[in-house]
Amino acid sequence: MLSEQPDGGGSALPDTGDLEAELKTVLRATITELNDPRYDEPMRALNTEITHDPALAALYAERLDRPMRELKKQRLRSAQRAGQLAEDVDLDVAVDRMTEWRSADGRVGWCAKPGSAGRVNPSR
Repeated sequence: MLSEQPDGGGSALPDTGDLEAELKTVLRATITELNDPRYDEPMRALNTEITHDPALAALYAERLDRPMRELKKQRLRSAQRAGQLAEDVDLDVAVDRMTEWRSADGRVGWCAKPGSAGRVNPSR
């Protein structure tokens, strides 16, 4: 759900002025993508490999994880400026919560927990 900047200068998350609607759209699109067989196996393979290969994990963090986290934080900053999100919200925590999942037994894990370079890291 990335879109090109109007000046052609890279990617951005959608900013229609309705943060709630945008988050729902992005999350639905992410779920659709995760359930698409074209992406499922390669994404699983990548996640498996980055848990075993520190160099690949570092490359993943540098080229994918950190830039995507920054795009999310930029969008949240825009929501703060528009009064849609409280000024005192910790943006790193907010982004972490966007990638968090809960299992049926209440355990918490992350699709790509910060600092883990994509490792799934369940905790209680």
